[in-house]
Amino acid sequence: MGQGRGNGRRLGLRLAALTTAAALACAGGSGAPQGDDPGTASGASAAAPGDRAASKTPVPEGPFPTPQQLEDLSDAPTPDLSDARAVDVASWTLEGPFPELVGEVPIGDPDPYESVLLEASRARAGLLVASESMRCAARELGRFFVSQGGLPGEALQRYVLGRCGASGASLNVSFFHQATPPDASPERVFEVWGNDVRRLVNEQLGPGPRAAGIWYGRRGVESLVLLISAARRSRLVPVSAVPEKDGRLRLRGETLSPVESVNGLVNRGRLGWEECTAAEGVPLPRFELVCPTLASDETAWVSIAGREPGRLLGQSLHRVLARPSGANAKTWQRASYGPAAPVVGPEDFRTRLRDRVNLLRAELEMEPLVLEDRESAVAGRLAPFYFASGLGMVTPAYGDLVALGLMAGWQVQGTIRDANLGAALSLSSDDLDRWLAEALALPGMRAVLFDAEHTRVAVGPVVGADPAAPYLGAIVASYALFGEENPSELRQDFYIVLDRAYDARGLSFPRRQRALEVAAQREMTRIQKGAVTPEEALEIVGHEASARLQVPVGAWLMEGTDLDTLTPPDALFDENTAFIAAAVGHYQPEGWPWGRTLVILLSAPESALRTAQRDVPAKLH
Repeated sequence: MGQGRGNGRRLGLRLAALTTAAALACAGGSGAPQGDDPGTASGASAAAPGDRAASKTPVPEGPFPTPQQLEDLSDAPTPDLSDARAVDVASWTLEGPFPELVGEVPIGDPDPYESVLLEASRARAGLLVASESMRCAARELGRFFVSQGGLPGEALQRYVLGRCGASGASLNVSFFHQATPPDASPERVFEVWGNDVRRLVNEQLGPGPRAAGIWYGRRGVESLVLLISAARRSRLVPVSAVPEKDGRLRLRGETLSPVESVNGLVNRGRLGWEECTAAEGVPLPRFELVCPTLASDETAWVSIAGREPGRLLGQSLHRVLARPSGANAKTWQRASYGPAAPVVGPEDFRTRLRDRVNLLRAELEMEPLVLEDRESAVAGRLAPFYFASGLGMVTPAYGDLVALGLMAGWQVQGTIRDANLGAALSLSSDDLDRWLAEALALPGMRAVLFDAEHTRVAVGPVVGADPAAPYLGAIVASYALFGEENPSELRQDFYIVLDRAYDARGLSFPRRQRALEVAAQREMTRIQKGAVTPEEALEIVGHEASARLQVPVGAWLMEGTDLDTLTPPDALFDENTAFIAAAVGHYQPEGWPWGRTLVILLSAPESALRTAQRDVPAKLH
């Protein structure tokens, strides 16, 4: 499917979560960012020809780091990611049993090890829950560890969590193992290890609200205790992973901290993704999302993200493994998107990824992605810090700085309208196809690579140099640019938005003044060429309109991230307003990395147009 989105609905963000084999550490989630501003309008009514005033259009404020800040970070010592290891398998069958519902339901009938976890949960009442889903996940990961001698790669870790119905984020895994007599029972081992188990639980669970599970098992002459916990950033109402008959999966919950928005994405088919729909009338921090799945899919990941007040980047709230076909889905199988392709360095990765993704985009009848070489060079210098941040090797602030810096796209050739960003890290492999399998498992990265409106891409790879400890990662940003829109279509889209505002006030939409539309569009073109500022253009067209009509004319600049964020001035809805003219385009404020949607808007009253050349009324629809 791989459907594109509407024209620049947001100051771009759909940030695919970074996950690794060592920890499911989310560096950000898909969500509407801070740039969903209400827009700005400036201007004044012209009392007579030549009497014209305009206030300066403000430069938007935002959290994007400057190019110098990014340069300063890239000069810091590069983190070494070679210590991150995982046991690589192509497929794995889980044993079960599995909880019937997704969500954190408290456990019953604890064994001695789980009793320690319950003691900790009582001491942290309201924060820590020992849940059935995390009990299942600890058991399945423990069985893998006993069988394979280590933890699985991130994709299988995530699958275990999802199939067990766990919904937390940022998985922590801790364990200890030691030789024990082969005939020692779990209870006997606990008698000896009890204090060690308590120390493990008390020291390794992590702060804040969490869901946890613990498991005891044996591997040869050794006994193993494995503890897992995950951050609980919201409460999900327990729900079946099998969608309703119409294919919709309805997810309800409540965030545990204030948010400005909650949204979701869901996988559909081999490459497709779709946005979940937020139910109306559900006030934050509660949320209700309806996610459309494909009945033919055995499994489909749903990613839910929330954005805290004052932040551009969202964070992962939940990942839910839906089972649209109703299949038992016990076996995980690594996906493949083409032949194996060992990567020999960053440049090799960039070109191979571009070519492979463009073959997949061709299947979806999308335009190919163009690689932004200069922005990719920046991404390559910053990528190690992003992944090290996700792995807990450096401060999390580095991850935010890198993500925001690449979304800014200071070196992208063109005026940016929207950006998506995601990252994936494949441990124990240097194969591009394995990286793609990891990256495209979740809908966030599909949105980065398969948004039809995004035609430019920057790629920052990290490639392990030691053949004995290979790894392959990349942070990827894709961009939609201004400049390909039809001005007449943009104007019509604006009039439709404006017509809704008139309808809401019980007013009829004014007639269009064609000659002034031409003049406004001429000045909009000059703005985009850098010949005049928006304020200068408004001054020029305001004088021209007043001189042409010999009447007072209202003239305004409206600016925002897109048409839906623009707030028309109240004076526009004066009952005497009978004629209107607009031009819609974009410009890039000095010192700001993205373009802004800009409208030049003119209005005039009926009574003052007796001697003016009239236009034939134009219907909107």
